[in-house]
Amino acid sequence: MKDCMTTFTGLQFNAFEPEADKIRIEDIAHALSMMVRANGHFPQFFSVGQHCIQCAREALARNYVPTVALACLLHDGSEAYLADVTRPVKKNMTMYLQIESQLQTMIYEQLLGYVPEGEEAELVKNIDDACLYYEFDHFMNEKLFPVEPTLQSYRAVFKYKSIWTGYWNSIVYTLVGTVISMVLTLFAAYPLSRSDFRGKKVFTVIILFTMMFSGGLIPTYLLVKSLHMLNTIWAVVLPGAVSAYNVIVARTFFANTIPKELQEAAEMDGCADFLFFIKIVIPLSTPIIAVLSLWVIVGLWNSYFWPMIYLDSQELYPLQLVLRRILLLSQINLNQTNIDPETIRKNQYLGEMLKYGTIIVSTLPLMIIYPFVQKYFVKGVMIGSVKG
Repeated sequence: MKDCMTTFTGLQFNAFEPEADKIRIEDIAHALSMMVRANGHFPQFFSVGQHCIQCAREALARNYVPTVALACLLHDGSEAYLADVTRPVKKNMTMYLQIESQLQTMIYEQLLGYVPEGEEAELVKNIDDACLYYEFDHFMNEKLFPVEPTLQSYRAVFKYKSIWTGYWNSIVYTLVGTVISMVLTLFAAYPLSRSDFRGKKVFTVIILFTMMFSGGLIPTYLLVKSLHMLNTIWAVVLPGAVSAYNVIVARTFFANTIPKELQEAAEMDGCADFLFFIKIVIPLSTPIIAVLSLWVIVGLWNSYFWPMIYLDSQELYPLQLVLRRILLLSQINLNQTNIDPETIRKNQYLGEMLKYGTIIVSTLPLMIIYPFVQKYFVKGVMIGSVKG
């Protein structure tokens, strides 16, 4: 017949005037399995059908609903009747795009039961783009950049006003906790580095004992409760203010870096121990202070478990708890039968955006701080390392 093609199953199909009852999944599967991606320029055979299967598997790996995975499997179905055209060429073929859109809509209606729209269509497109990126990376060692970068995920995150409260709380907890931790750590480590400090071996053993054994969650909670620190900033910063490991590292640094002759010279000039520690030891200990401060900052900034245990008021939640709550609120139990499928699809799209947006939002402050202490980091770790 004029303007018709003969399909794998023997049907006469007119792509310009498609008939829904002539669309067969067997024809689409066979044609796409024989059709190569990238116009055959990949160094080995890789079909459009394989690409569609990879997209469907990616959707399932992201825990999307089965209908999204099926939409990914069918998203290039029109190419079974029109052939695969590369994106740089296709975008300039207006007539082709119109025919492709009409045919793809019919394929969705016939095999999926509806046409993906809104957030679900965006999910399918994102997976298609992701698979395209990895295909070119794998076969051609070529990195493709996003065609349409968007800040939508960050807008979705920052629309929650609690984000700013969480940011402020985390900054306060981190600053206060770091100051307290460094003061206690340095004041504990320096005496242990002095050869004239009596009982330093006993205190060192006690500190090492705490590295291997702890009181446990329940006793610690009861202690914090008995001290009336629940639902306060002190419940976040005080229980873990002193790290035995940090004390040992600082002690080793002081012992290897501050010579005894310097202390004796200061004593001859009438300098007391405390003044010697403040005016001489501390300025010479900038590398180890920077390293230990960074460790404490990272720990406090990323902390969510202990605040979750000790804090009841959402106004006191640090950023990590706020982000955790946002992600939990964005999830819907997909096993509930009374939830509209469209709501599920929208929620999945929102959850995907929030997931990656919160990663950047939560790590950006640390990424900004690190370059300023990087020059001290390696030096401090090497000098403060325990030597045999």
